[in-house]
Amino acid sequence: MGEFDKDWLSLREPADHLARDTGLLEQLLVHLRANRSSSRSQPLSVVDLGTGTGSNLRYLQPRLEAYQQWQLVDNDNALLQALPSRLKTWASDHNVTLVDAYNDVTPDADKRALAINVLALDLATDCPELSDSDLLTASALLDLFSADRIDAIAKAASVARVPCLFALSFDGRIRCSPEHPCDERVFALVNAHQRRDKGLGSALGPDAGDYMAKAMREVSYTVTTRRADWQLDHSAAALQSELMHGWCRAAMEQSPSDAELVTEWQEQRQSQIDNGHLHISVGHVDVLGLPRP
Repeated sequence: MGEFDKDWLSLREPADHLARDTGLLEQLLVHLRANRSSSRSQPLSVVDLGTGTGSNLRYLQPRLEAYQQWQLVDNDNALLQALPSRLKTWASDHNVTLVDAYNDVTPDADKRALAINVLALDLATDCPELSDSDLLTASALLDLFSADRIDAIAKAASVARVPCLFALSFDGRIRCSPEHPCDERVFALVNAHQRRDKGLGSALGPDAGDYMAKAMREVSYTVTTRRADWQLDHSAAALQSELMHGWCRAAMEQSPSDAELVTEWQEQRQSQIDNGHLHISVGHVDVLGLPRP
């Protein structure tokens, strides 16, 4: 997962947050309220897989219970080491109180208490302990996993009976407006490249969201999926350019013989970005799994 550096993760964060399905979050909140009534004095315990720079925490923390304890899990030690200082700045800007533990924490009407713990773990082979967790979550991660890893995560979640919210799995749908004659070829190569091993096994790529939904149903979860698409206009020009660059690199790696076609396509698309004339839609799916009674 080392190819996903902090600059790319920061660039995509606003688009990620805007795209997420709020209806699934409401369903999750209803479930948590109904199933944590006897433990409201305890922090909500959240495990975040592939945490990166902490984007998933920054989205969910203001929308969940007031007192939370997050275990932030990632392969990338460099990202994990940078997280505490990054989150300290965010917490200060958003009226969140970072604490070491919840002993003797006094509720404050103007602030939320949050404890974090970082855990370096090889997600290609391991899964964190979930037995005391109230929520397992991840963002923009499932499409990097193999079928075996998704099966293993679903099984681990089912043993712990923990609800799961997996956001922003790329599902292969890409559309640019205006259209271009080479779009179909380029996007087919991109989707093929998404199925390569990204460090977590042979990736399911665009099929991952649907596969996770199926895997969770097979271990007795009630599963709901919703689209969570990026809609990128001229206000997201920097992200459009970076996305276009990544797509073209992937397409040429997948089919070197198409390099000239891809290069010409990129030049025309970049000109449209520079002129503010390009709209890009990128398909994602959010998956909510709730354990059945």
